Amino acid sequence: MATYYMSSGKSGPLSYLYLIAVSLVLIPIVGLLYAYAIWHMPFIYVNFLLSAGFGFVIGFLINKIVVRYGKVRSTIMAILFSVIGAICGLYFSWVSWIDLVINAASDGGTGTAGIIVSNVDSSHLLNLATNPSMLFSLIGSINEVGTWGFKSTTISGGFLTVIWVLEFLIVMIVSILVGSSSASEPFCEITNKWFGKKIISPLNYVYDTQTFVTSMEGNSLEAIDQLHTNHNASNENHSVFTLYASEQGERYLSVTNKTVQVGDDGKVTFDDVVILKPLAVNKEMYDQLLAKV
Repeated sequence: MATYYMSSGKSGPLSYLYLIAVSLVLIPIVGLLYAYAIWHMPFIYVNFLLSAGFGFVIGFLINKIVVRYGKVRSTIMAILFSVIGAICGLYFSWVSWIDLVINAASDGGTGTAGIIVSNVDSSHLLNLATNPSMLFSLIGSINEVGTWGFKSTTISGGFLTVIWVLEFLIVMIVSILVGSSSASEPFCEITNKWFGKKIISPLNYVYDTQTFVTSMEGNSLEAIDQLHTNHNASNENHSVFTLYASEQGERYLSVTNKTVQVGDDGKVTFDDVVILKPLAVNKEMYDQLLAKV
């Protein structure tokens, strides 16, 4: 019978300390940089890309430090940690952005090319960060009048609220997707270590997924022989094989189909579909796949 990896659902005790350190030291710095970035970017559609990038960085920090070093094997906990990280990031970005608004107003709003020059004040940041009621009161006041707009129209009220909600959702969703991505990967409970991980060169796309999965479950070497490197993976459908191995000799394989999507602007992206969750494989199949690296 085929054996698939099942996570223990445990979390290392240090994961909570890592979360506190990341949320109170690294993420506030990223939040400050993000606030400066959106302050100096007059194009709203670019701001949404910045929001996605902000969420990615938060998720990356949570995934690499909290989940990996904290040995979090629970997807639910990884998602929770990602949510906490995203909330901290957004909070500190709001603190920084509000301070930029305050200081710009106090300096008279001088600037060029439609961008108001401003800088944060460390004492203001501390005061705002430790007074959430004051912070959200200022956010409410700014929402009523707005600080930017299109041509002669200032964006405020409900429309501005919608934009802020979209920003919140983008940061939150991307943070969760990236931050929890490693929690379900194979972990050896005996050695208390993550499995070693190797990604095979992009191989040909798997169209008959049901037959393929059945072949993999049966450790079919013939199915492996039919796989070939896709040298045009940057703009064609392909598959990605990921191998996992522990010091105890356990080996797992997961496979993802990447389907090409071409946007109206000609930009190529990929939709990822996991067609094989981590499946236990024998050494012979593992070595044969490894030879395709």
